[in-house]
Amino acid sequence: MSARGATEVFSDEQALALRAERHALDRRRPAGELAAVAGACGVHAQAPRPEVALWARMAGLSQEAVAAALWERRELVMTWAMRGTPHLLPAEQIAAYTAPFRPADPALATALDRLYTGERHWVHDHGFTGDDATAVIDVVCEALDGDPLPSRELTRLVAGRLPKLASVLGQWGSDVFKHVGYAGLICYGPPEGQQRTFVRLDRWLDRPAPELDPETARQELARRYLRTYGPSTRAHFLLWSGLDKGPGQAAWEGLTQLEPVEVGGHRASVLREDLEPLARARANGALRLLPETDVYLAARDRDRLVADGRTDVVYRRGGRTQPAVVLDGRVVGAWSPTRSGTTMGVSVTLVRELDADARDALEREAEGLARFHDARLRLEVGE
Repeated sequence: MSARGATEVFSDEQALALRAERHALDRRRPAGELAAVAGACGVHAQAPRPEVALWARMAGLSQEAVAAALWERRELVMTWAMRGTPHLLPAEQIAAYTAPFRPADPALATALDRLYTGERHWVHDHGFTGDDATAVIDVVCEALDGDPLPSRELTRLVAGRLPKLASVLGQWGSDVFKHVGYAGLICYGPPEGQQRTFVRLDRWLDRPAPELDPETARQELARRYLRTYGPSTRAHFLLWSGLDKGPGQAAWEGLTQLEPVEVGGHRASVLREDLEPLARARANGALRLLPETDVYLAARDRDRLVADGRTDVVYRRGGRTQPAVVLDGRVVGAWSPTRSGTTMGVSVTLVRELDADARDALEREAEGLARFHDARLRLEVGE
């Protein structure tokens, strides 16, 4: 680290050690900190088993505990957030992750017009107007005045009330409903078999939905991003968040506590309050098995994140990621699960050789993962 007054210089190892700490990957947190862990940057919910992401961060966590927090106590809420993807979020913090994407015009048409171009430009192709969007909101909220409804049933009801939009809803219903979610009005309800349901947020929480001014929320999102993914850059924040360039840049530039730093030979920014934690950050040998699409893997500085630049091992075409082996914040391999009866297979492909301590940590993590799934372990490790 350089002397104060000049741009401070940090190593990749320091940056990743701090990031691992902020993502609760340096040590497992106690069960009472579930909301804090989920609130750091959300938990991706589009993966088949998002609870594995919480298991990697929490001590003594069970699948039943995650389900209870989500569907019984409703401390967590599943809704759309960054990049339009479903996330698990603390109920009390939901506005911080949804309001940034809320269009200034509650009719939504302008926002939809920006989001879809070319072949997906159905806003114009189908004559979708601001009045239509307002009508969709009204009908959706009326339809969800009672119990949660499966996605197909909600689409059928809304299309029945608004027949001119039947083709739009049939093809793009999930996108339309997502923006009703961004407006803070609906969220996902408990699944019915293999089908997800939707529910009105105020009904689900049994209180008015949290509100936050979109401009304030975008700046808060930028601050949370830097706290969990920093040091970073404005360009990486825009890619991570999915915000439009104008509002996203304004949110970044509105941060008054930014400090320039150099990490691994690259310029970046960090929150002023994080300069000291960054200087103190050290690896502690923590190894974790992260599920596919884990929020930690949503970082955009992938050459720093993955050992020896082997990004192809984890990041695949189409935006999908493989489950990852993470050691001291750095991806050192990928893993894949299989299940045969009561046995869970964990096949690991390493991109960097592990020392004896790390090998032992890998075996312990794999054994813990198998127990989490009430299974016996069969572990295979290759390089």
